[in-house]
Amino acid sequence: MAKNRSKAKVARKAPRKPKAAPARKASAADVKKALAALHEVARACTVMFDGELCRQIVTERSWKWMRDFDPADVWSAHDNYDVEHGPFIAAKKTLLRLQNLAPAGMVVRCSLWQPVPTLKDRVTCVIQNGGIARWQDFGTLHMGLTPQQRRVLKSGKPVQVPPGKSGILTVLTPVRDSLKEITGFVEVSTSQKDLVINW
Repeated sequence: MAKNRSKAKVARKAPRKPKAAPARKASAADVKKALAALHEVARACTVMFDGELCRQIVTERSWKWMRDFDPADVWSAHDNYDVEHGPFIAAKKTLLRLQNLAPAGMVVRCSLWQPVPTLKDRVTCVIQNGGIARWQDFGTLHMGLTPQQRRVLKSGKPVQVPPGKSGILTVLTPVRDSLKEITGFVEVSTSQKDLVINW
C-alpha cells in the first residue's frame, strides 16, 4: 500500500515548464528602421484607403446610440453598434493588404479610426484586425482624442507617436475622400518586442 501511495504522489506532480526566453530588445538602429518602414506603410494607407468608404461603415443608428445610450444600461451603445457589412469587409481587406507591405521581420497592424460625429472630441476604432493595438481595448467603444490623434485630423499630415512604456511604435496617417476632406485616420503600429530587422 505504501508503494502505491508513493506512485500516486509522483503521478500528480506537474511537469516543470521551460523558462521562456527573454524578449529581444530592439536596438536604436532597428527602431529607426522600423519607424521608417511604418511611415512607408502609412503613406500607402493615405494614398490607397477610400475616405468615402470609411464614411459608409458605421450606421447612423450606431452613431446615435453612442450619444443617446441608456444610462441604466452601460452596454446599450455596444449592443446597438452596427456596421454596413459591404463597406466594412472591403475596408478590412484593404487594411490587411496594406499591413502586409511591411518588410520581413516586422509584424504591423493597421487600425481604422473615425471621429464620432455625435460626440465632441471622441474617436472610435472602426476596424482592428487583431494583434498589436495602441489604444483599442476590449469593451471600449470610443475614447477621447489624444494630442497626436487631434494633430493628424487637423493637420492632415502623418504623426509619429512616442512609444512610451508600451514599447509600441505608431504612426498615424489621415484618410481622405475625393474632395480631400479628412474622414478618419489609420493607426499603423508595430511592437519593439522581438523586432528583427533583416534589411
